[in-house]
Amino acid sequence: INEYFKYRFMKKIILMLSIFFSIALSAQTEVITITSKMSQESLDSLNYLNPTFQNGFVYFNDNTRESGKLNINTVSQKINFISPTDGQILELANDDQVYQVLIGNKMFIKIRKDYYEVVDMHSEILLCVLTKLEFVDNQKYGAFGMESSTTSISTASTYNESGSREYNLSSNINKKYKYSKEAFLVKHGKAYSITKKNLRKFFPKKSAEIDTYLKENDVHFEYIDSVRPLFLMLAE
Repeated sequence: INEYFKYRFMKKIILMLSIFFSIALSAQTEVITITSKMSQESLDSLNYLNPTFQNGFVYFNDNTRESGKLNINTVSQKINFISPTDGQILELANDDQVYQVLIGNKMFIKIRKDYYEVVDMHSEILLCVLTKLEFVDNQKYGAFGMESSTTSISTASTYNESGSREYNLSSNINKKYKYSKEAFLVKHGKAYSITKKNLRKFFPKKSAEIDTYLKENDVHFEYIDSVRPLFLMLAE
């Protein structure tokens, strides 16, 4: 796999998408109890990274791509798509071969098993946010009553409901989940927690500016809205 090609391609796409970006990512980590009073719309807003399935592209390690109506499941950290034939929500079978996804005007890169949304970029350094929904008691995903998935975007029309994997939050009433959005620095395919040490590591020529900014501003490193102005200043 040509890592240089991936980097150049990613940079080009981010520059194109920057025209449309209107980031409003609320940073938070909270415990949520699913109740019978929650609407399906509210459940779906937790279950998926985007409020609706949107046109997008999935890029694979062999430099091929597929398109479809896409979303990313916050519980499984898997790509879901709508079958063009019967409207079923299916899970991408070859998700382990994905390195990048474009959904609407948002870019996501895959690191290990998680999808990080790219918010900004400077040279090879990415500012990203990771959104996840997890059981507080660390129960396995099997609690969602999942079926094994054998479908992919290119062969979705040959599978029916039995080939899909469903995550039904409404069936897990009164169970607690941790919903989190956390900012990260990403470089060369590896995610780093945002700390003063890592900022100085990635921006060694701007150590003084980092120190001054942190003294004058109350920055919460895990919150994307809090750390983004600092990143943009360092990227100038």
